[in-house]
Formats: sequence, C-alpha cells, structure tokens
Amino acid sequence: MDELNRIIQDYLNDVSEYDFDDYSAVKKMSEIILSNRYPDFRDKIKSRFGLSKSVDLAFSFFDRIGYGDYFLERINDGTFNFKHVSKRSDETPVSFYNYELCKNEIYLPYSNDINDAYYIVHEFLHDTNLDINNLSLY
Repeated sequence: MDELNRIIQDYLNDVSEYDFDDYSAVKKMSEIILSNRYPDFRDKIKSRFGLSKSVDLAFSFFDRIGYGDYFLERINDGTFNFKHVSKRSDETPVSFYNYELCKNEIYLPYSNDINDAYYIVHEFLHDTNLDINNLSLY
C-alpha cells in the first residue's frame, strides 16, 4: 500500500499544472448533494412503482421478443393470480398446472417494487414451458 501511495504522490507532483485543492472542494460538495438527494430520489422511485408499471415493463420485454400479444392474452385470461403482500412477506411466486380447471396458472404475490417486474417475467417464462405431460412430483 505504501508503494501505491508513493506512486500516486509522484504522479500528483509531476502534474503540477493542476490544482487538486479545487477538486477536493468539488468532491465535498458532490458528497453533500448526493447524501441529501439520494434517499429522497429513492423514496420517490419506490412510491411510484406499482403493479401496472411492472406489467408494462414485462410487456415491453415480451413485445420485443415477439411474445407481447401472448403475454397480454395470458394477463387477460386469468392465468395470473395477483395478490398484494407486504415487502417482508415470505410468499413466493409459482407457476403450476391447476388440475381442477385444466389450465396453467401463475400465483404472483407482489409488493409494488421493481422486483415484481422480474417475478412476472420469470414466472411467465415458466408458464410458457410448463408441459402437463412432463409434470412430476419427484
């Protein structure tokens, strides 16, 4: 570490045309601004992220790969069973075959954050690959 410090010090002494004291003031101001703004920015993002935004992001992804219409069909036909849960919930999303209704279903607990978009995409991909003929309990 001492060697690294010496190399940096030598470099700073070699580039004497720069006044590095000015940069330390800018760095300090940046730290103050970021420390004050970051939590507010993060809270705004969290509070504006609802289920509809997650569905829109998932649709955008599937539309780009040619499955947008199929995704919307599955959203509208009752395949997705959305349930609002707290952020601390241990419920997990799951894709399964409902033998009583003879159709694939997706149980998706959501908590209105960015993770919901991932869960929608992830479980929808499972749903598209769920084959009733290859289901096994083992």
